[in-house]
Amino acid sequence: MVKKKDAFLRACAGKEAEHTPVWFMRQAGRYLPQYRAMRKGRSMVDMYKDPRISSTITTLPVRLLGVDAAILFADIMTPLEAMGFSFSIGAGGPVVKNPLRDAAGLEALRSIDPSDDTGYVMESIRLSKKSLGDAAAMIGFSGAPFTLASYIVEGTLTRDLLTLKRFMHSETELWAGLMTALTRLVSSYAMAQVASGADAIQIFDSWAGALGPEDYEEYVMPYLGRLFKELHRSGAPTIYFSTGTSGMLDLLGEVGADVISVDWRMDIAEAWSRIGCTSIQGNLDPTLMLCDFGTIRKRSMKILNSVAGRPGHIFNLGHGMLPATPVGSAIRLVRLVHEATGA
Repeated sequence: MVKKKDAFLRACAGKEAEHTPVWFMRQAGRYLPQYRAMRKGRSMVDMYKDPRISSTITTLPVRLLGVDAAILFADIMTPLEAMGFSFSIGAGGPVVKNPLRDAAGLEALRSIDPSDDTGYVMESIRLSKKSLGDAAAMIGFSGAPFTLASYIVEGTLTRDLLTLKRFMHSETELWAGLMTALTRLVSSYAMAQVASGADAIQIFDSWAGALGPEDYEEYVMPYLGRLFKELHRSGAPTIYFSTGTSGMLDLLGEVGADVISVDWRMDIAEAWSRIGCTSIQGNLDPTLMLCDFGTIRKRSMKILNSVAGRPGHIFNLGHGMLPATPVGSAIRLVRLVHEATGA
């Protein structure tokens, strides 16, 4: 039997695998009773700063669900604290207490040493790798430069990103300086994760869909190009995630990632063709996980039939697992994908 780790890594490279690998974004989260039990009396920051707790949460879905990959339990805001930002993470997401709005804020940014300043992340990866062995791949991650900029400029995010867009267009030199600094941050942070044992790196650009194609191409893509060029030096495959970006699929294929993760707003085979990438990840609507399993089965098989066994497909949701997702449905879905594709 082929190890699940191998199936995942082969798919990342666009190669034939004995089954389609599957994992879920936010697969270690609030829908799991074990996670909720560990969360009692602790903040999320407390949990991801404790390597033993973080590693336990990271590896839990592999044992519980049978997925082919584990993803680091942390938050995309994690490296920003060492850079000089103060924030809290509540039910509505991160709130930055000292948003960056001017040149003084940019000059105050600190360079970080990820192995030292975020050593707890690296230790969590090392512990997770030791626990996983070859049972599953270990995915590290970071927020993308633009998405990190969205948080630290907006302070509290709104759907229209009004403050960020005004800053991006009116403070072009500051924007370039900020994105350059964040690109260096993400690169060093992700490279340190690979050095600590991560088999692959996913870059989350959760807010890229708030931009139109012209702004994305001018203000975001140059920095993504630099980032993925640097990450390729590590030898670990890279995954680029965005959502709400079906209007610029052709641009996603040019960012330089090995795998492009797509949401549910387009047929996956059509998206794959338009992007032109070697490997693709996605793209079940997360809300379908709240439906009866017959509906989940129907939509999941439609995705598998659409890609028709083409090498390079990693089955995933188009976004993160929702808190109300039944654990049993996630277990059955992993089994369905594996059985339907040859495992």
